[in-house]
Amino acid sequence: MTRRALLFFALFCVPALVSCERKAPGPFECQHFAEKVLGAERGDPRLTPIAEQRLDDLTLQCLTTPYDRQLIECVQRTGLGHACFVEFRRRTGRMLPEL
Repeated sequence: MTRRALLFFALFCVPALVSCERKAPGPFECQHFAEKVLGAERGDPRLTPIAEQRLDDLTLQCLTTPYDRQLIECVQRTGLGHACFVEFRRRTGRMLPEL
């Protein structure tokens, strides 16, 4: 690789790769998020069909609503879904659908 090509790569390609970090949570993060918020794990034989539907709804809501990593990490760290949603609302000004 020539010096010019190396310089081009260092100046333009590396920053572009670093800046492409995914900001929105993905499917696995959203499923884990929903389980933490509701205090139930998917696949638990004690889950009722209503509880399973709530897990599905919250997972879908996570995937389609502009949640941020701070909200997801708050729930993962504390397990306090309601308090984390209140903080999210205060921080962003966005109202969220009911859980």
